Amino acid sequence: METTAHFENITQEIARRLNAAAQEIVVAVAWFTDRDLFDVLCRQAGRGLLCVYGVLCVGGIRRCQE
Repeated sequence: METTAHFENITQEIARRLNAAAQEIVVAVAWFTDRDLFDVLCRQAGRGLLCVYGVLCVGGIRRCQE
């Protein structure tokens, strides 16, 4: 996978890449607050893709709760 920097329309670019995933999505972030991107992950999981994410918090990784 090629690495490119994006400084505009970042949310749309991330959503485009998540929607293009065919088998697996792995997300590791310091925080996750974008509901639209979360919805994309949920849709992809519903299609059968393996979606794994970790959110770093003070003291380690915490399981997200809705």
